[in-house]
Amino acid sequence: MAIPWEEIKKEYITTTIGQRPLAEKYGISVPSLNSHSKAGNWVQLRQEYMQKKLEESQDKSEVEIMPGDGWFSLELDPDLDKLKPQQRYRRYKNLLKNIPPYDQDDPSQVKNRINSYFHFCNENDIAISPADLAKWLKISSGTLRRWRNGEYRSSTHQKLIEDAWDSIEGDLVNSLRTGAISPPSGIFLLKNWFNYKDVQDLVVAPKNPLGELQNLEELRKRIEGTVIIEEEKE
Repeated sequence: MAIPWEEIKKEYITTTIGQRPLAEKYGISVPSLNSHSKAGNWVQLRQEYMQKKLEESQDKSEVEIMPGDGWFSLELDPDLDKLKPQQRYRRYKNLLKNIPPYDQDDPSQVKNRINSYFHFCNENDIAISPADLAKWLKISSGTLRRWRNGEYRSSTHQKLIEDAWDSIEGDLVNSLRTGAISPPSGIFLLKNWFNYKDVQDLVVAPKNPLGELQNLEELRKRIEGTVIIEEEKE
């Protein structure tokens, strides 16, 4: 049975579906799909298509969810599946160097770049992190924190980073609960990324050495019975 490459190409270009689910849908191998994608420059065609749809759209709600300026789709080498997790991650880190620039002053482009990061990680089973988000945004981790804390561009960027930060925290907590990562690793990351702390509640109740007293007269009697006053010798 012939593979419907034109149909596959159209679906790839006009949607944000990743190579793996697309390959599974049509019963083909990821390397074969990747080869056709590179030969036909599908990634560039997808970006041009999404940009055109964004420009044609007049519906603000549609603009918010559709990829536009700042959107970047990174394709992982299919051979990464054959590598060990650590080797795969190192290869992924090298690919991050190829992320193109965008207008960091434009909050809509920052939002699209953040959305593209989460989309990529979801499609390629890559763990999300503040450090990688910063690389995707082409800023330092320090700048990411300043945006989040409102020290810089607070009126345009702070809410975007806060929402992304909450998503990363929620994903980490869920991974810890479901056993996707080990408790020591999860706890370490929560402490370092989100300032979680080990808290122990201590209740300090002062104790009266004379016991419970009802009135001043009882206090006087107890003192007289316990305090010895030595007389001075002549």
